[in-house]
Parts: sequence; structure tokens; C-alpha cells
Amino acid sequence: MLRSSPRQDAHFRVTLPDAVTLSQQFIKADYFTARVGKIYHYNVPASIGTDGFDDAPSWQKTVNPKGRDKTDEHLVFNAEPARKISGTISWLEAEGTDEEQTAGMVATEVIKMMREKKDEPFFIAAGFFRPHSPFIAPKKYFDLYPLEDLRLPYTPNGDRDDIPTAAFAHNNPIPNYNIENPHLLCSNFPRTILT
Repeated sequence: MLRSSPRQDAHFRVTLPDAVTLSQQFIKADYFTARVGKIYHYNVPASIGTDGFDDAPSWQKTVNPKGRDKTDEHLVFNAEPARKISGTISWLEAEGTDEEQTAGMVATEVIKMMREKKDEPFFIAAGFFRPHSPFIAPKKYFDLYPLEDLRLPYTPNGDRDDIPTAAFAHNNPIPNYNIENPHLLCSNFPRTILT
């Protein structure tokens, strides 16, 4: 019988100590198994570069990249400074290349492993942390979408009345992110995306 974990951020083996993961099945079948980046639950962005809630028995090799998106976190703009950047509208137009970001490091490492293991059976899990707030990407991607052209969808009065409270537990409970700037809000958003 499955029991609920006492905390949302508990390791799955607390409640399912004898679980056999997909990657453990591959190990039993004589595959090489590896994990690069986030596969099991992580506290993003705080746990980037760590094992997070990883499961050591599931892998023969693990790699925990930590790129500029983590090391430059102090440069992130946070629209809601009273809240952690992991659950706010927050972003950074990062300096550097794709390969210097954690996602680029994950992709590079996975490609390297696949080349190294090409002559044997392998299971390599690639876990990307982004997109996740804070939204961080090299500046060239922000340049594709000029700020003056962006609009947030407008939330009409009563729009959330039929949505269960639990749906807002981890997201912003304030309609329109409490932004009243008409330049950022677009009252005809559905018409905009349909034309």
C-alpha cells in the first residue's frame, strides 16, 4: 500500500524503499546507466550542481553540472523581491554562450557519454532544469523578443473562480501578477494569438 510522504520534498525511498527504478532495470539487463542533471525532484534553482533528491542505486555514473545560470544568480531581476526567485517572475539576460549555461553543459556531457558508450548498451538520462523560474538564458534569446513587443495575458474578473485553490498553492495567487501597467497587459490576448 502506498503511503503519502510526510513532506513534499522527501526522497521517494522514504515511502517506497524497495522500489526498482527504470534505470535499475537497465542495470539488471547489463546496460551502462548514467544521469546528467535533474531527473528526480530538485529544489530549483538552489540544488543545481548537486545530487538533489537523486537515487544513487539507480545510476553507475552521475554528473551534476553547474553553469552560469547558477553562479550568476545574484544578477537575476526579481519582480517580487519578497519571494524567492524559484517561484516568482524573475529572469536574467545572461552573458556567455549556451555551453556555459547548465542546460548546455547537460547536453554536452550527454553527447560525450553517448559517443563513449556507442558500442555497448546504455541508458543515459538527461535532465534539464530550465525552463524554470528564474528564467535564465543567454542574452541572444531575449533579443529575439523585444520587451516593448511583449504582453502579459489579461485575467478577466472572475476568471479564477472555478479553479481549485490548490492549483494556486505554488503559483502566484494574485491575478495579473499584481501588474497594472497597461503596456504589459493585453486585454485582447486570445484575439492576438488567434490572428
